[in-house]
Amino acid sequence: MKYLRIRSRPDLAAAPSFLGVILDSAFVDEGRLLGLNPTDSRGVTGLMAVDGDAERFREAVTGAESFRSIAVTPAGEDRFYVFATLDPREAPLPRQVLAALTRDGMVILTPVVYRDGCVHVRLVGETDAVGSAVEALPDAVEVDVREIGRLGFEADSAVAELTDRQREVLHAAMEMGYYETPRGTTHEAIAERLGVAPSTVSEHIKRAETRIIRRVLSTSDPTDADR
Repeated sequence: MKYLRIRSRPDLAAAPSFLGVILDSAFVDEGRLLGLNPTDSRGVTGLMAVDGDAERFREAVTGAESFRSIAVTPAGEDRFYVFATLDPREAPLPRQVLAALTRDGMVILTPVVYRDGCVHVRLVGETDAVGSAVEALPDAVEVDVREIGRLGFEADSAVAELTDRQREVLHAAMEMGYYETPRGTTHEAIAERLGVAPSTVSEHIKRAETRIIRRVLSTSDPTDADR
């Protein structure tokens, strides 16, 4: 069995407009694809949880030709769900990506995370199947392999949702004793080591801890997932 974590950067000029809204708009922080039905007779149907402004998102995607149907449902402050079906005639790039990644001998782990202009995907399966899937991705998708071959991907799933900068800050905080009792360092000391402002360290730690805790709690209680 092979585990592969990749970060892909699609060419937004070749992608449906809604993908640009998810990846490159000021009112969306992150999207997480929670479930997918690629065999829907009408197209590709998926459920996504999004951190951002639901009303601005709804306005941005209203009338988009790539959708057969779309429903935006608020889920608390600055969070909402999107349940949508893509028209395969108007959204060829998602279809091409799915054709590459949906094959015998492998699975796509959820959530698939959309943030910072990139799509973060984790694959598990037979070695040949996983390798062939990445090679089959269309040229409009730039792929960066972030991790390969390591087991224990369930425990890694929460950390996989962090940005590279958040990982860097958490690693520095851990090494410097931030999570020891008594605490062995400060935001200011971590900031000096990384060459950033203390406020930046504080924000990255807060966001990283929130994502990890949310992920752990959602997987520990499947009846209340992703709340």
